[in-house]
Amino acid sequence: MDAETFTRLLAKHDVPGAQLVVRRDGETISLAAGEERLGSGRAVTAESRFPLGSLTKPFTAALAMTLVADEDLDLDEPLTGLPVTLRQLLSHTSGLESTVDEEGSRSRWASKYRRQPEFTPGTVFSYSNVGYVLAGHLAEEVTGMDWAEALKAILGVEVEEATVSGHSGRIPVEQVMSSLEAPNGGLALSAANLVKFLENDINDDMCDEQLEGIEIGPFGMADGWGLGWARFGSFWGHDGTGDGTSAHLRFSDDLAIALTANAGTAPALWADVLAELEFAPPAADQVPVPAPLDRAGVYRNGDAEFVIDVKDGQLSLGGTPLICFEDLTFQLRDNSGTAYGGRFLPDELLQVTGRLARRQA
Repeated sequence: MDAETFTRLLAKHDVPGAQLVVRRDGETISLAAGEERLGSGRAVTAESRFPLGSLTKPFTAALAMTLVADEDLDLDEPLTGLPVTLRQLLSHTSGLESTVDEEGSRSRWASKYRRQPEFTPGTVFSYSNVGYVLAGHLAEEVTGMDWAEALKAILGVEVEEATVSGHSGRIPVEQVMSSLEAPNGGLALSAANLVKFLENDINDDMCDEQLEGIEIGPFGMADGWGLGWARFGSFWGHDGTGDGTSAHLRFSDDLAIALTANAGTAPALWADVLAELEFAPPAADQVPVPAPLDRAGVYRNGDAEFVIDVKDGQLSLGGTPLICFEDLTFQLRDNSGTAYGGRFLPDELLQVTGRLARRQA
C-alpha cells in the first residue's frame, strides 16, 4: 500500500481524511491523507486524533485486566447487586442489555443500576455497552481515580479531545456521547497510537477465547471473543464507529493494521484496504431466498427496539431491506453501502450487529 493508492481509495469512498498504519515483520508503513474537517485546510497528520467509538472498549478491558493481574479485581467474582462477573462483562456474555440511555454521573448510575440480565449470564453472546460502562466503573472504585485518570496512570493512555470531525455525506458532524459512557466509546487516538498500544503485555491475557460452550456466538461481528478483543479467524482486533467516524484494528504476532477515518463510509474503505493488503477473508457464496415473513415483529433488548416490517413481500429493519438466506441469516446495507449481518434464531430471538433481542408478543 502506497500513498497514491491510499488517496485513491479515500476518494472512491468519499472519505475526507484517514490514517493507516501497517506493521509487518518489524517494518512499519504509516500513511495520512486528506483533511481533519472538510474545507478546513487542516491536513490529517500522523498525530491527528480520531474518535475511536467502540474501539475504546479494549482499553477499558486492558485497564481492568491490569487490575486483575495486580489482584485488585477478580474476574469471576459476582458484582455487587448483579449476578454477573467481570469476565462476562469483558466478553459480552453477561446477558445485560445493550444500550445506556442515561446521562450524568457514572458512579451514581452504577450505584443504582439493578436491571436483571436480558439473558442468562454465561450462556450467550450479546454485545453490551452497559457491560463496559460497569467495567470502567469497577476500575474507578478500585483505583479511586476517574476512568480517564486511571487510563493515564496505569496504561499511559491520554484521554484528549479529538482533533478530527466526523462526516456524513460530506457534511461535518460532531460526536454525541455522554461522559457517562466514556469507558464504552470515549477515546480519540491516532492509528499510530493504536498500534503502539499493542506493545502492552496485558494484551496477551486479553487474547484468550472466552466463548467455548456458549450457545450463541457473535454472528455478524466476529468469529470469537476474548477479554476485550474480538477474534477474526486467527487474528484479533476490534472495530469502532462514532458519528461519522470509523476506526479499525487487526493484529497477530507479526502483523498489525490500524485504520482511522472521518466518514460514515469508512467501513467500505476498510474492506478495500484489507483487500489491497491481501488480508480480506473470502466472500461467502450465498444465494438470496424469499424472506421468512413469519419473522416480522418487534424485538427488544432492554430499551433498544428492532422493528422488522413487511413491505411488498420483503422484510426490512428501520426501512432498510434485508437480503435473506436459507439458513435464516440476513444482510442489510446502510446508506453508505456498508453491509451488516444478522440472523433469526429459535425461541423468538433476533441477532443483529452482535446484539440479541427477543420478539415481543
